[in-house]
Amino acid sequence: MIELFSEIVGAFLSSSLIQILSLLYFIVTAIRTYDLRLFQSQEKELHSDVALEAEGLMLPKWVNYIHWLGWIIFGTLVFLNWKFAIVLFGLMFVLKVSPVMERFGAFLMYRFLR
Repeated sequence: MIELFSEIVGAFLSSSLIQILSLLYFIVTAIRTYDLRLFQSQEKELHSDVALEAEGLMLPKWVNYIHWLGWIIFGTLVFLNWKFAIVLFGLMFVLKVSPVMERFGAFLMYRFLR
């Protein structure tokens, strides 16, 4: 178990490409989560605190391309190091369930609400 942990951390620390892609994946996931919460608030009547603060406003249509960018980044991470990608995906899932990602997405995208 310790060897697996050191391999995953070592992959992150030794590759600047994985570091950059991980940061981009974090940002893209935050924006995707915020967009999802706004959609859920408008279409499904599931309200979160961040969606209530947006007061019914939605993000522009070009944010849909960010959803695709997230999958492309994740696919690249899987290709580079699949073990690290699985751990990162699990971490992002935990952060999505907690309000961390939607708060960060709201911080990044508050200027684009319309």
